[in-house]
Amino acid sequence: MPYIIAIVFILLDQLSKYLYVDVFGMPTVSVIDGVLELTYVENRGAAWGLFADRQILLYIFSAVITIAIIVFFILKYRKMGKLMRYSLALIIAGAVGNMIDRFAFGYVRDMINFAFIEFPVFNVADMCITVGAVLVLIAVIVFEKDTPAPVSSETDGKSSVDANIESQDSLPDDSESTPYEQSGDAK
Repeated sequence: MPYIIAIVFILLDQLSKYLYVDVFGMPTVSVIDGVLELTYVENRGAAWGLFADRQILLYIFSAVITIAIIVFFILKYRKMGKLMRYSLALIIAGAVGNMIDRFAFGYVRDMINFAFIEFPVFNVADMCITVGAVLVLIAVIVFEKDTPAPVSSETDGKSSVDANIESQDSLPDDSESTPYEQSGDAK
């Protein structure tokens, strides 16, 4: 299902750009007066126009990052939770949607503008990347389980954290010296 989500959002991104640019002719339209408008912008850089003067580097970087995320997604798919799968599917959709523009036109077509704040004009692909990134953070922070510390044979079956605590407990108690002085590294 995440693959289908990615494909649907890539198509939605490209369709919205096609309709706005080629069918409607790029008018500036107020969707919600003073809040949301459609305004055409050709973004020749990355986010907020960064690297606009380094097109080749931007193409290579975009392609490598997109391919890396896709490969990661394919290799780790079965071990991921559902939220992480959908999050990465959205990020992939956004990256591919913008990469299609970058390679086809030499720039990314943006058209969604928040009129009430000073914010860069964006598109459906940018929304996918942003929502996907937020969902990845939520998946990692909220749903990732703590993994136990590795067990080493040198510590008699104790985790490396337990062995480290025990080794610190066996240090002489010299409350007047600093940690640097105890190790011989006094400054």
